[in-house]
Amino acid sequence: RSTQMASGVWRVSGGTHHSVAVEFNDFIAVVEAPQNEARSLGVIAELRRRVPDKPIRYVVNTHHHADHAGGLRTYVAQSATVITHEANGDFYRDVFFHPGTRSLEPDILSSRMPWFAPNRVPALELVSDSFTLTDGEREMNVYAVGDLGHTGTMLMVHLPAERILINADLYSPPRPDVDPPAANANMRALAANIERLDLDASFALYQDRFADASDFVFYFVGAFAPEEIRPLVETWLGGLPSLRRVETWRDVGIDPPEGVIEKEVRKGLEPQSQTRIVFAGDAEFSREEEMAISALADILDIRLRELLREDLGGTYGVGVSGFLSHRPDQEYSVRISFGSAPERAGELAAVVFEEIDRLRLEGPDAETVEKVRETQRRTKETQLEQNRYWLGRLQRLDQLGVDYSYVTSYEFIEGWTSDQVQEAALRYLRDDRFVKVVLYPENQVP
Repeated sequence: RSTQMASGVWRVSGGTHHSVAVEFNDFIAVVEAPQNEARSLGVIAELRRRVPDKPIRYVVNTHHHADHAGGLRTYVAQSATVITHEANGDFYRDVFFHPGTRSLEPDILSSRMPWFAPNRVPALELVSDSFTLTDGEREMNVYAVGDLGHTGTMLMVHLPAERILINADLYSPPRPDVDPPAANANMRALAANIERLDLDASFALYQDRFADASDFVFYFVGAFAPEEIRPLVETWLGGLPSLRRVETWRDVGIDPPEGVIEKEVRKGLEPQSQTRIVFAGDAEFSREEEMAISALADILDIRLRELLREDLGGTYGVGVSGFLSHRPDQEYSVRISFGSAPERAGELAAVVFEEIDRLRLEGPDAETVEKVRETQRRTKETQLEQNRYWLGRLQRLDQLGVDYSYVTSYEFIEGWTSDQVQEAALRYLRDDRFVKVVLYPENQVP
């Protein structure tokens, strides 16, 4: 059962242990995978119902105790990156997440052997002090909790915009009718660590932003009649403060680099690599181009997953996203990311560029086109039943000046063609303009 805590943030409850899901632009992050695989599968199913069109890319593990880490392997089997304390790295990689067969209690990760080849390294993000996960809009900060007796490898999570702090085993608020417990060592340690979050600065920013509602735009979705909510709007929104400040967005001058940039970063101890390939530059924004680049990304995502994961067994997962912005500049961005063993990073990147060349030369094959279109149809059918989807689309269409009736249109799915995708590949996946960055372990021999 899930309860919305804030926009795009859900608490997924279940017995004595709980998880929190945070929605970003093109993925979901889950905080805590407790107990066992059955519990994780239940959380995943609930999130697919809530957010059917976004994959779970990250799962935060607050600490290594079995009741808080028992469901992690399920997320690893689905290509999620595990964010955990750096002290857990060796044990998680070499023992806990080892994909070998299990005879006593098989799980998804073990039952897929030998499909999950032993040379596949699970994706781990190790935290020594702090780690920030962001999509440029929402921010999630992960902190190591110091001076703690419960465990020396504890993490806590802070959502600054939502003013939400997520902890495990350190403090649980009692029911309203129950007196709060006496402070113990864990509670005092949590309070000391909260001080580092600079909540005063966050609250000051909140006060400034909400001091003037004169230029706010409110969107309402759901089952209601306008005449029924009008008194509520007049009371609760009409009474908001208004300073009549004149504000607008501004261009801070951040533009994609020109030419080809290839970098290697040697950082960290984990024997794994992360590869990012980004194609970006100026574009002419239109709904037709937005449709083409979205279809291009979906087709490339399927093809690279088939090649890198299923055929070559070189990665747990690959992600592709395509986006066309209209302000502050009209620009395109196609991003490709995957994790792998360090010794295979170059090989897999070469396969990516070979598939891009094929797509530019031949266009997408009919089978992949139909897979993508059918997936888009199913996703759309589910989305139209969700208030969250309507809210996001109304806001986006309002910003673009597009008629609201487009929310229910299937033009974005049925309107693109194979030729348009091939033309988009030629236009956006240029071999003379991209950035490729590969992360290697610090002590990896070239």
